[in-house]
Amino acid sequence: MKNIYLTSLLSLFIAGAQAQTITRNNLPDPGDVYEGLTVFSEGDTWDPGAAGDNQVWDFSGFAGDPIPFEYVPVNSSVYSSAQMKLSLGIMGEVYFAASESDYRMTGMSSSFIEDIEFNVPYQNELVMFRFPMMYGSSFKDTARAEYTEFKEDVKHPDLPFPVSASVTTKRTTFSETTVDGRGVLKLPGVEYQDVLRVKISSAIKDTAIARNLPIVGDYTLGTPVSSLEEYYFFSEDYKHQLAYFIRFNTDRGKPNNEPLIFEYIFLFPGATPVVTSTLSVETAENRIYPNPAQDLINFNMKDAVSIELYDMKGQQIVQGLLSEGMRSLDVSAVTPGIYTYRITTKSGEMISGKVTVR
Repeated sequence: MKNIYLTSLLSLFIAGAQAQTITRNNLPDPGDVYEGLTVFSEGDTWDPGAAGDNQVWDFSGFAGDPIPFEYVPVNSSVYSSAQMKLSLGIMGEVYFAASESDYRMTGMSSSFIEDIEFNVPYQNELVMFRFPMMYGSSFKDTARAEYTEFKEDVKHPDLPFPVSASVTTKRTTFSETTVDGRGVLKLPGVEYQDVLRVKISSAIKDTAIARNLPIVGDYTLGTPVSSLEEYYFFSEDYKHQLAYFIRFNTDRGKPNNEPLIFEYIFLFPGATPVVTSTLSVETAENRIYPNPAQDLINFNMKDAVSIELYDMKGQQIVQGLLSEGMRSLDVSAVTPGIYTYRITTKSGEMISGKVTVR
């Protein structure tokens, strides 16, 4: 009996030692920029590997061109709930918001109906990641969007010229997120241990209707049916994904034609370790005051380089450089409320905390 009991304890210990947990700290913040490589998929290149435990995903032989992944802070009336956006080139822009419990897609721009770009802000946001994420976890979610905007140069087969029209776009997305793999990730020049792979599969149904067209009245521009398959490779020791595979397949509302497929691979062999801490104990060399503040916030921080202030939606309000020793940040024009500060030190450490502005 003792041997069985000890074996069970040992098994639990080994499982616990191998467990990796992805949290909000491992995903981007507004203003972050990550340098990666884009690999243009040809033939069978787009292959994110197998699911399961103890995998080895070897992409070390891939070559690509440098590309920045820039998470631009957002302040938009259309995407009012978004904190940041990421451009994916011809695939449009994707908008995100995050909290300590999840990471959500709040909408995207799309250009797969009659070559016209549409805004698609989600009223029901799509949860992509729920925290904490561990191997084997999964969930499903649904997102819906409806947006009306005025468009110029709308095409119609019964009219000899493009016209201007009010266009309503509707979208429904069904998505499933699964942490389906765990193992070693090999990229050009570097190898990452204890990596988790997250798979997100989405089915997308769009409808775009042009209203009050001359002669023909209302007209359905298209009802594209699309699928989106994504693979993210994470480590709890690094911020941002280490690799990202994406495949987008759409019939563009023309089911009798060949589907349009985009396949991209993005690798990040120069990932930055997660180094965050909270200023829990103030000393003479590390002090932030006054808190609450009214006109100025004083930062007496040894080795501090820069300071950023974010509101509760994740939007950057002010930023400034810090010289060694005490430096002040003017918040006289800032709306009263609770804000998060993020300080970067010379060593690259990120120190965060909250401050109240009256």
